[in-house]
Amino acid sequence: MMNSFEYRDINRADIDIVLGLIKELATHEGRPEAVTITPERLTDLLFGGNPVAHGIVGLVDGQIVGYALSAVKFSSFKGHKIAYIEDILVSQNARGNGLGIKMMRATVEKALSIGCEALEWSALDDNEVAIGFYDHIDADRETGRIHFEFDFQSMQGFVGKDYD
Repeated sequence: MMNSFEYRDINRADIDIVLGLIKELATHEGRPEAVTITPERLTDLLFGGNPVAHGIVGLVDGQIVGYALSAVKFSSFKGHKIAYIEDILVSQNARGNGLGIKMMRATVEKALSIGCEALEWSALDDNEVAIGFYDHIDADRETGRIHFEFDFQSMQGFVGKDYD
């Protein structure tokens, strides 16, 4: 029987646990080698002089069972702030108890508390569990866009390449 769920902002003492959960997420996605972030870098990104993200942890009986990391972006068309979920995870050993919905609700509450008027995220197209969950909570699927990205090496190559 599960006791009460609560959430709070990530603090510096949580970094190692959150990093472990990031690694769990990467393993779940089939790409554990993708995690190269260090505890120091994560601390800087969340708490440094110019933090670029914020996060929450979900707790059951005082133990961290999940996390969500988000960053704020904005809509130039609508003129409002948007929270973008980079990661959201309930640890494998805590699933099946309704915590996914509780973590998502906590993430929405956090976004509202910092003045965001929308929330966005993505899922890997082969992550049927996540997609099924997002369909279950009636999230809208965005259509009409294709996600593009440059990694660091591609960024460096782009600025040095002549396209004329």
